Amino acid sequence: MLRVGWCGARAVRYASAQAEEVAFEMGRMVAHCSGQHAFKEQFKRVLRETPPLGRGVFSSEPAWKVVNPEAKQAATGEVAAEAEPYVPRFVGLDVEMIERRTNREKVPIKGALVESVFWKGTFHRRESTWLIDPLVDLSPNAFDWKTETHGITYDTYMQQRPQAVSLASVQDQVAAAVRSRGSCMVGHMLLNDLMALRLMGTALRNRIIDTAYYFGPRADGGANSLSDVVRTVASQCDDGAEGTNLSAFRTKAKAQVHEPLEDAAIAVDIAEAEMTRLLDGGQLPVLRLPKPSSTVAVFMIQISDVRAFIGPGGANLKKVKHETGSQVVVCTMSMPSALHYVVTVTSSNPIVHPATVKLVKEILPGRLYDIT
Repeated sequence: MLRVGWCGARAVRYASAQAEEVAFEMGRMVAHCSGQHAFKEQFKRVLRETPPLGRGVFSSEPAWKVVNPEAKQAATGEVAAEAEPYVPRFVGLDVEMIERRTNREKVPIKGALVESVFWKGTFHRRESTWLIDPLVDLSPNAFDWKTETHGITYDTYMQQRPQAVSLASVQDQVAAAVRSRGSCMVGHMLLNDLMALRLMGTALRNRIIDTAYYFGPRADGGANSLSDVVRTVASQCDDGAEGTNLSAFRTKAKAQVHEPLEDAAIAVDIAEAEMTRLLDGGQLPVLRLPKPSSTVAVFMIQISDVRAFIGPGGANLKKVKHETGSQVVVCTMSMPSALHYVVTVTSSNPIVHPATVKLVKEILPGRLYDIT
């Protein structure tokens, strides 16, 4: 069961915004999210090239798929990312799943993908929904069907299963959307969705905005609920988010079941609202540092400046480490803009941190963009 359709245009506040501006802000959003300690600890399970068996995954079938946005997919005949036209794109994902009773392994049964493409000052959307066949034995006694969450019973699913899309096909569609040059995946608690769909890859690190982590942890250190995030974003919108999925979600009764297409669209709404706020001169959400003993600064640098920044044989970075004891890391997986890399400066001593940041900025004055 597949539903696909373009859903018209969604205007951002600045119709005159250029793709490069949107891409730059998208890169800031990704770095802001992926640089958080909680995000790193959770997503390291899928930011890898080998299946994470023994860590919440208890079988090797169905097969895992590696999503590598920067590699030429020669086996499938896809063009290299560098040869593709550059278009900023939010890719919203949500998956509903059932749980194996013996080991709590998640198995996907329904999902949705919402692609929001920025073109000529406007976001345009394309939606896809699937009933998913995970290609495993779905004995009713072997799984907790969680019908109260997604509204699907075992009998209903089995009646529709002959029309379901195979998990492999869903993997290919999601991977193709994320692999596109300029794409960024958005969603809430995306780790669960990626684990259920068995998607992984180190290059995903700089392609994810998870709304559960983007606005920082709750006071107790836990991840934010989607309703909490919606309230935060809606309060920042000049129009109160009326007429958007944010408004609909805010007024939705808690007893209602989850609908993947609705939740994926809400994640994209959140990303677009935050994009509009940043284009309007807003600042990234203020976060508490995850480790009081360390001080971290994060910058973006144009790919063309990386060689000069690092220096011959890494001389510039070695100088910083020798003089301050601080570590400077340049992440060589490009951001969705495909124009910038991320530079992370970490010091275990807050006292020397200001001097470290000053020293790093002096390597290429005016060429590092602070996104801390």
